[in-house]
Amino acid sequence: MPRPPNLPIQGSIVRQLREERGLSQAELVTLVFRALPDAERRHVPERNALERQCYEWEQENNISRARLAALCQVLGVAADRLQVPPSPTPSRIDEIVERLKQQVAAGNERARQFLDSAAQCIYLGAVPQVEDPFLVAAEAIEVRLGGVQLTGGRVELEELAAVTGWTHAELFRTASVHAYWLVASESRLGGTTELVRGVRAAMALFEKEVERWTHFGDGDSQATLHEEPPWFRILLQDPDRPALEKTISLVRCEPQKSGLTYCSPTSEERWAVTVQNALALRSSFNFVRPLGDAKPWPRYEDMALELWDVSEFGEDDDLVFLSRFNGTLTHRIEDSLPRLVEARHETVMGWLTSGLAGHLLPHLKKWPRECWRVTSGSFVQVSLDVPWEIARYEGPTDHYGTRFAIQLVQVHADGTSTPLPLAGASLKAVRRRVEVALTELPLDSEFIGPRRPVGRASD
Repeated sequence: MPRPPNLPIQGSIVRQLREERGLSQAELVTLVFRALPDAERRHVPERNALERQCYEWEQENNISRARLAALCQVLGVAADRLQVPPSPTPSRIDEIVERLKQQVAAGNERARQFLDSAAQCIYLGAVPQVEDPFLVAAEAIEVRLGGVQLTGGRVELEELAAVTGWTHAELFRTASVHAYWLVASESRLGGTTELVRGVRAAMALFEKEVERWTHFGDGDSQATLHEEPPWFRILLQDPDRPALEKTISLVRCEPQKSGLTYCSPTSEERWAVTVQNALALRSSFNFVRPLGDAKPWPRYEDMALELWDVSEFGEDDDLVFLSRFNGTLTHRIEDSLPRLVEARHETVMGWLTSGLAGHLLPHLKKWPRECWRVTSGSFVQVSLDVPWEIARYEGPTDHYGTRFAIQLVQVHADGTSTPLPLAGASLKAVRRRVEVALTELPLDSEFIGPRRPVGRASD
């Protein structure tokens, strides 16, 4: 079986997000390797190879689908943010350009008028960065073809036929890979149905539906993605509020003379709907089942937090595991959890982070509290950001970058662990506890640390 093709990514966006999160090139790639599924995970390369890999990503080289998913998880963004927008394929743009040139050369007055209108738009600046009137006219015709194929408008159809010289049958050939998508939501409180053009528009509509749900749901809500060809369905549930259950369905459509026909998506569209949807759900829900996952939901009693040193590498050039802890969860799971009705996940995060300071602070004592900052993506990160007035006394030391990561995991019977999503109020609860822990560090004015020279520092 041939390997799936790699996907182009926007290197400047990768670099921007990496720098915003205070990650070095080696740190980013190491976190990506750790986030890969077991079947895709490889031995983590040595540091130079890690930096070279990140350099290639930031130079807009291609990336595999699995690594793109892991990269998005680490950076806390959807795949759509990093991918290079694909060109419509198959596209009729080139074909329409040649057709217009032929029609103008043959004396087609309607084609010449259409071309003059495109040239006028260029002159007025309505289509910046485009100077070819044939290209502007062809793109406009393709957009109008998509509309007339859907509506079958007679007047529009006749005008396009006059401009291009094509028959009605030729005009009804598929104009672009950006087919229509039907997005429908169903719940006990009603539903909505919208038709949009292009999978990106469908994804934006899906994210709005998820946002409406999360406005009412909480951290205990569950999201399941499954397929009933040709439909993709996302089931949103809340164990405590069954009345809020919602199903969001998506299907690709192609307009025919007889009406819309459901059809299978392209490989790129399928990737967007399945993998990108799963990433979007993981940023909004703590319980997510991606396509094909039928495993039971994680139990609260199996959850724990892991602390990793992401600035150092162990003997196998992997991240350095520091500790695993579950706070007071063990003592409260039997008596307190059954009495909770809502917001269990957020409450459990409070139990898990009890005593977090004892695990984290011993690793932070070299620097005062002004030197540390807390950020979050798919997990909580503690980064070193030493102010200049402190760093100037320490010599050529690395004063910046992510140093520690706190990840929610599911602990299995054999002692291994699997990363779990951490989103919404639960993520904020863990981050708040880390920020509170940092307040136990002394301020710079109280800090007793490395000896500093007296008087003015030498240049």
